[in-house]
Amino acid sequence: MSGSEENPHPHPDRAPLKAGDRLGAYQLLQPIGSGGMGSVFEAVHAELGKRCAIKVLHDEYSHNSKIVRRFFNEARAVAKIRHENIIDVYDFGKTPDRYYYFVMELLEGSSLADELKRLGRIELKRACFVVGQIARALAAVHAAGIVHRDLKPGNLFLTRRAQVEDFVKVLDFGIAKLITKSHLEQTETGVVIGTTRYMAPEQCRGGKEVDHRADVYALGTVFYGMVAGRLPFTADNPGDLVVQHLTEVPPPLSYFYPGTLPPELEALAARALAKNPADRFQSMDELADVLVPFGGPERGLAPTVRDPMSGPPSVDLDLDDTPPMVPAVRTPAPDVSTETRPERQVTRPHPKLPGRGRAVAIGVAGVTLLAAVVGVAAVLRTRHRAPTPAPVTQPATAVVAPPAPRVADTVSILISSVPDDARVLLVGDDTPLGKTPFDWQAKRGTAPLRLRLVKDGFESVEQEVVPNADHRLSIMLRAVVTAPAPAKRRAGATKKPATPARNDGLLAPSY
Repeated sequence: MSGSEENPHPHPDRAPLKAGDRLGAYQLLQPIGSGGMGSVFEAVHAELGKRCAIKVLHDEYSHNSKIVRRFFNEARAVAKIRHENIIDVYDFGKTPDRYYYFVMELLEGSSLADELKRLGRIELKRACFVVGQIARALAAVHAAGIVHRDLKPGNLFLTRRAQVEDFVKVLDFGIAKLITKSHLEQTETGVVIGTTRYMAPEQCRGGKEVDHRADVYALGTVFYGMVAGRLPFTADNPGDLVVQHLTEVPPPLSYFYPGTLPPELEALAARALAKNPADRFQSMDELADVLVPFGGPERGLAPTVRDPMSGPPSVDLDLDDTPPMVPAVRTPAPDVSTETRPERQVTRPHPKLPGRGRAVAIGVAGVTLLAAVVGVAAVLRTRHRAPTPAPVTQPATAVVAPPAPRVADTVSILISSVPDDARVLLVGDDTPLGKTPFDWQAKRGTAPLRLRLVKDGFESVEQEVVPNADHRLSIMLRAVVTAPAPAKRRAGATKKPATPARNDGLLAPSY
């Protein structure tokens, strides 16, 4: 490392940037936010008058070549992806006095973190639409050979585009890893990079094997938090969170969902949060496809190339967990609960017909016109034919109402457990019904039935259900904790003093 890289304050006498300062062709208007690597300002192009957001590297890093390289790697990584749901970066540079910066589109709206703070949880259909967009965007990110590695609600922005509300923008690729053959960034083994609450187990270990499936895990955590109103793992310190990510299975999503959760969505969360990357969704499109029946966007919408200076006004870019210095300008929405909040109707704009599409439209119009001409000619020919006899009047037929739908004799009770393969017994005569997960077709009735789930090595659990309608049951099994058998003492052996217990529940070493 050079001497300049070791100096944490290379510009001790330089005044901080402020409104009115110039960076290249851009004039700063006001600060928006500040994070660990840089600060963001609202700015305007001095000649074109276009407003934008400029991210400026902190002074203390401007002489550290490694951090400067990572800073510009963010700009290169984002510019490489041309997708409507990714924040657009269209310029970057360095001033003669060593200010490093890059220029982004300006957004209006709020971060997903702010929306969760306001509502607590997100209505299910809305959550599927938002997460589906994120997954489609990250599919494009991964196709470009990039892993985001810091997906969290603070880096997900909700804005409005045309007639689409909750239009998502994925932000902050500051620690993105390019995994192409010509690595723009190499991550050392043992270096943990990311936000602990959303970090995949392989990231927690600090290994080099982190790939796009770490983003799948992070998105599963985001989805879980949106629907449940809490994260799958919670702890008071990052160390305990890391242990949970590495070793613990989160409770089923339905435990915290106030209502009946479709089993497909519960399975989605469980699969996305699998400890082994091979057990997760292997692509973001695969995850997004599960969300389509529940409000997620369809696959195959081609990303469009945007005008690089066409972003709508005002922004709140979250660079880390630090609150922005100036909040985004946003009309406050009424504070309503998720139960009473009406579902918004999302209208997608109709695409224009470029090139071949216009030719097809013209061809269809021509065929329609030809059909009309043929029809007119047929009408003219019929005028010279014999008159058609009047139709015979038929007696009126009584309209008979259709019979009422027949109520099924059975109901569907979907039973799943964590872990799977638990035996399900009907309490009373211990009739075996099957092994989880399975769909039990029970006889409809109003008398409650009691089920028992049994699995070796786990405590049995009983659950009551009334078979008057279809049900979905998700049950968490707890492992049986057995105390170790006391060791036999040999004759004449001296008993060692007990190891003192620490106040954190662990055993303190004896010296």
